[in-house]
Amino acid sequence: MSVEKECVIHDGIVDRVEGEKVFVNIVSMSACVSCHAKGLCNMSEIQEKSIEAELPQGWHPQAGDKVRLEMEERLGSKAVLLGYFYPFLLVVEALTAFTTTGIEEGFSALIALSLLIPYYTILYFSRNKLRKSFAFRIK
Repeated sequence: MSVEKECVIHDGIVDRVEGEKVFVNIVSMSACVSCHAKGLCNMSEIQEKSIEAELPQGWHPQAGDKVRLEMEERLGSKAVLLGYFYPFLLVVEALTAFTTTGIEEGFSALIALSLLIPYYTILYFSRNKLRKSFAFRIK
């Protein structure tokens, strides 16, 4: 993985093509894999992932072709906000609101955590819309 022109770039290999979608396998490594003591770490630091990308016009890939995937770096920040930061704020704000209204702390925490269920359900049902904005491009 490298970063160029405010884009995150991954090299990968085409796994399969289904209609207008290309499925590319990439190897994701944590930062410590490049460390001089990497031999002491376990293999859980390396993961193979399958990424879905749109088929570029006029290109007909075959399984096994080497490709380069690109996604704007700002979209990674948006994903972190949607997946972690906003739910955290939701729980903290709800917990604060419920405890200041006099509801017992344990029950307030349970209610605040239960608010994550509708939040992630909305994200799940919005996945097709979100998928369009988080698309990888093949270069």
